[in-house]
Amino acid sequence: GAVSFVINQAPPLIRDPALGDRLVPGVQTATRMQLTVAADGTPAIALSDKDDQPRLRLTVTPDGYGAIEFLNAAGEVIHTLAPEADLP
Repeated sequence: GAVSFVINQAPPLIRDPALGDRLVPGVQTATRMQLTVAADGTPAIALSDKDDQPRLRLTVTPDGYGAIEFLNAAGEVIHTLAPEADLP
C-alpha cells in the first residue's frame, strides 16, 4: 500500500461553556500538505487549498522526470511542467 504523512491546518480554538470553558476536542481541519509514496513507489508532495482540495503536486513521472502538476478544484491535472522531459 501507500505511505502518507499529512500536515493539517491548525484548528480554531473553540471553547464550550458546557465543558467548563475548555477547548472543544476533535475540531476537523483541512489537510494542507501531504507527502506520499504510492504503492508503485511514485513519490508526491501535494499542496491543498483552504477547502482541502489538492491544487499543486510535485511528483516524478513514470519515465523518471521531475514534474509539477497543477490541479483544478475537481482534482484533475490541468497543466504539467516537466522541463527535463522535453530535452533531447
